[in-house]
Amino acid sequence: MSLHDPKSPRHRRVFELLRQNDSALVVTLTQDVEDTAQAPRVDFERLKSTALQSFERAGSISAATKPGRNHKLL
Repeated sequence: MSLHDPKSPRHRRVFELLRQNDSALVVTLTQDVEDTAQAPRVDFERLKSTALQSFERAGSISAATKPGRNHKLL
């Protein structure tokens, strides 16, 4: 469970520490940031390219919207 899930024990612990103004809160939040940094990244350029190719194959996007023609899809 994540820090952002109100039902998670970690979420409750953070808000308990906030109420107590406890220095352990810094450790908890730092760990959450480190966990988030380890999450897989999305390659948006590859995703955009794949989506554009799929739409072109389906005939939904004209040749005028291809990259390099002064148009931006996203």
